[in-house]
Amino acid sequence: MIMDPEIIKNDFESFWKGTTLKDRLELIGIATGNSAFRKTYRNDPAAWLHDIPIWNRSRNQVPTNYQTEIMAMIPIKKRVSAKAPHGTGKSALAALSILWFITTRDREEDWKVPTTASAWRQLTKYLWPEIHKWVGKLNYAKIGVSPYRRKREILDQNIKLTTGEAFAVASDNHELIEGAHAKASPVVSLIF
Repeated sequence: MIMDPEIIKNDFESFWKGTTLKDRLELIGIATGNSAFRKTYRNDPAAWLHDIPIWNRSRNQVPTNYQTEIMAMIPIKKRVSAKAPHGTGKSALAALSILWFITTRDREEDWKVPTTASAWRQLTKYLWPEIHKWVGKLNYAKIGVSPYRRKREILDQNIKLTTGEAFAVASDNHELIEGAHAKASPVVSLIF
């Protein structure tokens, strides 16, 4: 949404009547700093999992019970692991947990989300394509922001928002991946 501050200032009523509901939600989110969204979901990733991604419920594509349970454990345990067969949604869960974290922290605090795995291909072929898929399925009106744009906020193995960044990093030498410091910095590790 493009907003001309002079038009808004001089004729707010006409401006408001000319906006869509989506535009209004975005304006309210910007004006309030998305505080209601953050207050609701910051410590409740399980609720975020059910409310924010747009699920294809007609095809019975909804979060599984174990995905909900694992998401609920993240703010409590801080470190959560999942062992399951191929095709059960582990990469989707990792991608969604990253998106939960960044959507509930951005514009409020400095944050970084380094993602790592034992091999670079696990990041480039599994995790980051899954993140890209789910970025397109978020309910941005509920978040109160404009959709994240490819080549702007969304890069191949990186998401850069207002106050932080999620990025891929892998190395045989752990010293080469040190230094991801921010007020809020989880590390998402995938082991396949």
